[in-house]
Amino acid sequence: MSLGGIPEYLNGISKGSSAAQAIEKICFTPNGLLAGEFSNLYRSLFDKADHHIAVVRALASSPQGLTRQEIITACGLPTGGTTNYAVRRIG
Repeated sequence: MSLGGIPEYLNGISKGSSAAQAIEKICFTPNGLLAGEFSNLYRSLFDKADHHIAVVRALASSPQGLTRQEIITACGLPTGGTTNYAVRRIG
């Protein structure tokens, strides 16, 4: 289900692999079929994708979460404009 039944992606799964193993291989190994999709997806969705990607990476590196100001500081973003948009959409 997580791969949407797309044959190209399903071909990347080894017979007998669990769903977790398949997702790990396809999404999180350096040469996995979907390894570059994070950047591709954000660049296709957002005009200022670099801001959104920076926010996601900052949040991912902080399991306890971050305040808006902590996100701004961690990402080196300005305090208004597109930062408000990026933080609202992701945070």
